[in-house]
Amino acid sequence: MYKFDKIFDFYDNQNTEHSIILTSPHSGRSYPSEFLRNVSSRIEEIRIYEDFMVDKLYDFAPSIGCKLLINNIPRIIIDLNRNRNEIDNDMFYNFSSTNFEITKKVKTGIGLFPRYIGLNNIYNRKLNWLTYKSLINTVYNVWHDKLNEEIYKIKNSFSNAVLLDCHSMPSFDLNGKKISDIPDFVIGDLFHKSCKKEIVDFVVNALKKEGFSVAVNKPYAGAYILKKYGKPEKKINAMQIEIRKDLYCNEKELTLNKNYSKVKSILKGLIVNLSNEIKYNTPEQKVAE
Repeated sequence: MYKFDKIFDFYDNQNTEHSIILTSPHSGRSYPSEFLRNVSSRIEEIRIYEDFMVDKLYDFAPSIGCKLLINNIPRIIIDLNRNRNEIDNDMFYNFSSTNFEITKKVKTGIGLFPRYIGLNNIYNRKLNWLTYKSLINTVYNVWHDKLNEEIYKIKNSFSNAVLLDCHSMPSFDLNGKKISDIPDFVIGDLFHKSCKKEIVDFVVNALKKEGFSVAVNKPYAGAYILKKYGKPEKKINAMQIEIRKDLYCNEKELTLNKNYSKVKSILKGLIVNLSNEIKYNTPEQKVAE
């Protein structure tokens, strides 16, 4: 069994309170030695899967009145942005569950338990299903239960809750070639299903005013987290924010670059302004009595 010191870090809002919670489900970088013994690739290749330091990029959240939930377990071990049934049963030598689904993501190797980096198999052997089955209860359920709890705490205080699901995207392909047509930011709302248009438009326009190129839902529209929590009709809005890695880090060296502090400051200003926009310019938004 894999042993982890801490499944997640949660930071509550400080001093003031806003109706926004930020999540970083893919920035975990705690790799157990037992896991590393099972993989074919070098650790540097594995870490391509990380949303490198996205948790640090947004760690200002509590100081401006927002909640922040960070997953500490690497995405390559278990992906919290997948349905818990998206499992490739062929990865395991003793698979026993009948509750699994071979989705498109599973077929391409990026299910709940990722199997491939590009065309290369991550693991050098069949895996013990009991080890990975336990991760569903000890990691996946624990993190999602905490997120659900905090969203409904917001709903108990405010009319609207807003989830900002924070990610980063590569500027290089798996062959090390620069990707030419990827924008600075991609905002996802599951093609207008998970978040009110006014909130998405505010974020898109604010980023464009800072000089960034921004796309909506292309190539990343969001996945399970937005589908599970984004319910605009119930006044729970969920949006995915993808930032291109080279804006704030040297992705091949896995180090922060000289623009990190500036980008972080811009994101902080954006979320402060978004918080105020929701608080003061959403007619039905109010603190519950």
